[in-house]
Amino acid sequence: MSRPPQEEIAKLIALYTAGDFQQLLEEARRCQRDYSVSPILHNLTGAAYAGVKDYKTAIEHYRKAIKTDPSYMQAYNNIATAYYAITDHANAIKHFRRAIELNPDFADAYSNMSLVHLASENLIEAKTCIDKALSLDSTKASYFNNLAVIFQREENWTYAAQNFQKALEIDPSSAETHSNYGNALAQLGQTKDAMASYQKAIQINPHLHSTHYNMGNLFTTLGDEVQAQNAFCHAIDYRQEDGLKAEARTAAATHASDAPPSLAIYFRSLARARKFE
Repeated sequence: MSRPPQEEIAKLIALYTAGDFQQLLEEARRCQRDYSVSPILHNLTGAAYAGVKDYKTAIEHYRKAIKTDPSYMQAYNNIATAYYAITDHANAIKHFRRAIELNPDFADAYSNMSLVHLASENLIEAKTCIDKALSLDSTKASYFNNLAVIFQREENWTYAAQNFQKALEIDPSSAETHSNYGNALAQLGQTKDAMASYQKAIQINPHLHSTHYNMGNLFTTLGDEVQAQNAFCHAIDYRQEDGLKAEARTAAATHASDAPPSLAIYFRSLARARKFE
């Protein structure tokens, strides 16, 4: 069989770019039946499986891409990202480093590796990696966002706010970045700007439960219990996972009259919403 023609590969890439991973998976499987398997086809098939969160199968395809072409740096970056997704940090770091060996200017690999170090609480290495990524490419919002998250973890709220702001200047469409920016501003006592940032996040994604929760905390700080309770209720409405139910029951049982005001309002909201009876 012949290799897949370029128009087939272009179609798969377009599906990946559009985030249509289920359709990408179907088309990638068809191409594997119709054509001889190439490294890029294995890589795209792996991306399809990763897109539907089947990371172990994704890793199998990335391995096949690397076996077929040991110099395929993007496949190393992708397999490392899949290992990170299943919290295999050692293999993630190993494969990100291999991608960088193949291309020392691979900014995405440095940025992605910073996330692995951050997850491992290795903030020094995380910052070294993201600084390198930014030295190679200062046009990506995600890089500034990653740096801001590192400063946030260090509770350096001034630098966190500055870098969240830079990320938003590049890409103002990220609800999570607006929300995180609001958190940093709230920590700096800039409550009006923090509230505006939370509201912008909710305009973009009304279902972002963490933003509603953080707004509830801010309203509590401002002494507006009614608005706080409404915000907490929205947080409950948009987060229905069983884990939160268990968390809520446990916290409600362990916190008594000495609970912080926002927590007390939160659990009154739980009872009002009748979500966890």
